Amino acid sequence: MIFLHNSTKNARGIGILINKKVNIEAKILHKDAEENILITELNKGGQKLILGGVYGPRQHDDPDFLNKLMYIKDGFRSNFLILTGDFNMIPSTKRPLIDIIGSDSIPNERNSRMLENIINSREVIDIFRAKNGNKKDYSFIGFNIAS
Repeated sequence: MIFLHNSTKNARGIGILINKKVNIEAKILHKDAEENILITELNKGGQKLILGGVYGPRQHDDPDFLNKLMYIKDGFRSNFLILTGDFNMIPSTKRPLIDIIGSDSIPNERNSRMLENIINSREVIDIFRAKNGNKKDYSFIGFNIAS
């Protein structure tokens, strides 16, 4: 099963792939107009999971992105929700930056700080950090290292 939320701008897109051998009922619950969020509902044996794919815009493309995402999330409060994807931001802006290598600047700084505040309020959790503490692993690699 493949769920896609392709961009008409040829600049982004979201895909959720589910192995066809797995006996799961699935349906799309939400696609945003900005083509950054895809939310699906997965059901197996009476167990329900809400799975979302996210492609976070650059800060200047949609400064209200995280507020929109949290509003959408609140609509699924009674269900278990997992959000995955490329948020184009980091969950902690404390220095030294443990989520970045090859750059001293914070990507999408405004939204990174907002995400950090949302995590600190315990409204959502960063499961990697919850399980691994301050382990250095990079979700962002600066251009001078990546090239």
